[in-house]
Parts: sequence; C-alpha cells; structure tokens
Amino acid sequence: MDVLLVLAKKHGIPVAWVTPAQTLSSLAAAGADHDDKLAALVDDEDRIQALCRHKLDECTDEWIAGEVEAGE
Repeated sequence: MDVLLVLAKKHGIPVAWVTPAQTLSSLAAAGADHDDKLAALVDDEDRIQALCRHKLDECTDEWIAGEVEAGE
C-alpha cells in the first residue's frame, strides 16, 4: 500500500482506477524516478487502452453519453 500511495502522491498516477494487476506490479517494481514510472506506463499502453475501451463500453447510461464519447 505504501508503494501505491507514492505512485499516487509523488507521480500523479491514479491507482484507484481498475488498473491491470500487471501494470501495478510494473509500476511498483520500476525505479523511483518519475521517468521510470512513465516508462512502465508506456510499456503497458496497449493493455491500459484496451481496459479503458472495455470500461467505456460498460457506460451505457444516457446521462454520461457525452463523457463516453469524449473518452472514446
């Protein structure tokens, strides 16, 4: 949990979203430098985008249609 707190506070990475476990593991194992954390995210970009697309498909309420469209 301490590592997740550092990711959120120091690096601004939102760890509360449904992050693939492998991505969180990569972020936790990456070096302490911010560029190391960004590199881990870039390395896992395809998996993160796929999850975002999947989650957007689950947003079917009319009141968030504009947000879904913007997210896509």
